[in-house]
Amino acid sequence: MATTRPRRRTAPSADDSPDLRVPRDPEANGGVVDRGAAAETPDDADRGILHHALEEAARLLGADGAMAYLLDPATGRLRFADDAGITDDHRREWVRTLEVEPGVGMFGRAVAEGQTILTGDYGSDPGFVHFPGADLLVKTLTISSFLVAPLIAADRTFGAMGIYTSRRDAYSEHDVALVRALADHAALAMANAELIHALARSRIELGRRAEAERAVREIAANISALRDVEAILQ
Repeated sequence: MATTRPRRRTAPSADDSPDLRVPRDPEANGGVVDRGAAAETPDDADRGILHHALEEAARLLGADGAMAYLLDPATGRLRFADDAGITDDHRREWVRTLEVEPGVGMFGRAVAEGQTILTGDYGSDPGFVHFPGADLLVKTLTISSFLVAPLIAADRTFGAMGIYTSRRDAYSEHDVALVRALADHAALAMANAELIHALARSRIELGRRAEAERAVREIAANISALRDVEAILQ
């Protein structure tokens, strides 16, 4: 377990309004990119696995909610993937536009360090790099305690999942171990699902190649049986 420790942090956002908009300038947003559209989600199998893990984590620890970010292999950034507990449609659509660089925020730090990150007072914790998007969401959801675990299977990091509550200092070392176990289980299930999909695609591709080879052999046999030069050329 890695508890938060003093690190560089940006100045807190001065926007006290409930408007859930994010600055368009990535540098002004502390490493977050607002895509202006809903982020892509994992495929159906991975999304189902992840959502089940989030619901279980929130239920077992009596949390107010849970959320997950996944690494986008094309950009290397973390993109909001799923949640359990955000009931406001506007807020959910807004948060799904967020991207964050590894190392930024609690999710970014958990991914960059491969460790579970815990805070009992999010708003005043200097142990991670704050950014306006997450700080505004935390403020509107009145989050105090946040516990984030990386999603790692073998040598691959998928992203991170976390649970939160409005209660301060709500989570113990036992809770940290439980969330990390759930995250490890979810990551392994996602890796297995990807392997199954890859095997299925490979089987389909092998079938296509076998069919193509059969067709070529039939064409070759038909050509060999011909004696007319014009027919062979045709």
